[in-house]
Amino acid sequence: DTESLHLHSKIYYVFDSLCHISDSIVVDLIPLIEQRLTVPNEKHRHDAAKIIAYLTSAPNNDFAQKYKSLWNTFLTQFKTGSSEIQLSCVKYLKSYFTNHPELKTDLEDVMVQLSLSTDTNVRLQLMTQIRSITNSNLIDISDKMKQILCERARDKIWEVRKEALDYFGYVYKKECVNANWSEDI
Repeated sequence: DTESLHLHSKIYYVFDSLCHISDSIVVDLIPLIEQRLTVPNEKHRHDAAKIIAYLTSAPNNDFAQKYKSLWNTFLTQFKTGSSEIQLSCVKYLKSYFTNHPELKTDLEDVMVQLSLSTDTNVRLQLMTQIRSITNSNLIDISDKMKQILCERARDKIWEVRKEALDYFGYVYKKECVNANWSEDI
């Protein structure tokens, strides 16, 4: 029990260090973490999702490719889990796109689902992450992300709509100032 040992906040770092030391140490823990993603206990699912998000988004880590079953279970929980789980995982999106471009397709599908979330905070955090991922350059982002931005620019909730429109305004201003205007946008 990590809470009684006061390691709860550091367990991600311990697990990540174990992964870098030897995969054989971690192999026995993978089924346990995967099982924790599917249990009815919200806290266990949340903790497992945070560990997997931290591990799979870390640089120089091929955890998602090695343990496809775990990755797919995580993506399912990311899409359909509670708002708290989704918010915890959304925070790692920029790290995924920066460190693991090979996971981009899987993550964009999740992002489409999250953009339709009933929770305003999830949609707002997603807009913030898309803005940081794309680094204010519409040329480098996929059609799925452009579609998400356009849809959220018509969101019912002002804060979400504002974040999407602010992003479009910033990109427009940047392109207007730029000497070589892009026709690709």
